Amino acid sequence: MTISFNQRTDTYLSESRYEKPKQVFQQLADLVEQSGLANPRAKFLDVGCATGEMIYYLQQRFPKILFTGVDNQLLLLNQAKGKDGLRQFAFVEADALSYRGEPQDVVTCFGMLGIFDQFEPLLENLVANTRQGGHIYIHGLFNDVDIDVRVYYRDHQNDKDWNRGFNIFSTMQLSKWLKTRTSSWRFIPFQLEVDIPRRLDTPHRAYTTKFEDGRRITTNGLCLMLPEMILEITV
Repeated sequence: MTISFNQRTDTYLSESRYEKPKQVFQQLADLVEQSGLANPRAKFLDVGCATGEMIYYLQQRFPKILFTGVDNQLLLLNQAKGKDGLRQFAFVEADALSYRGEPQDVVTCFGMLGIFDQFEPLLENLVANTRQGGHIYIHGLFNDVDIDVRVYYRDHQNDKDWNRGFNIFSTMQLSKWLKTRTSSWRFIPFQLEVDIPRRLDTPHRAYTTKFEDGRRITTNGLCLMLPEMILEITV
């Protein structure tokens, strides 16, 4: 059985987040600001940049920083290249596991870790693209219990093939690996503060529901609770 990742480019192209940035973009910008790396000479790399929505938000927060975006979907990159506010930046068609450029001050990788069945190849390449003393920020699903989870699903409404994209890795196993290759790291909880409606046309997409005490949880049509965190790594 072949398990693929079907990146729905139509979704990325139709759902513009340029003017209404995701909450996680704002939390990332706050973390970068706190790191002290947001200086005019800093260089940022966003791996898996899609249409450049996160770079668009970050360049408003940090207007003097040089950004580079990498993605393997040319249609998404073309939209980024044509967006006012992004034309001055480089957008490169390349694979997340093989791209290698000049070491950056900050490397970001949001929403991609769950695509892979092993976390090591992606993290190895992110570290290789980060200068000594630089930071990596990864937004994904992480398990506080020492269990790695592989998730395969088949969406009979939209795609008859088995698919992936929601793998969850153990924070303990990641910490063991990071201990041998990086200076320090921390897992930062991410909690949505807004309601996200359920999308019946794309049931795999995340939406929020609430406990009786009012706390939100993020779930989707796969019957998963989605334990979102931001992993901050100092190289």
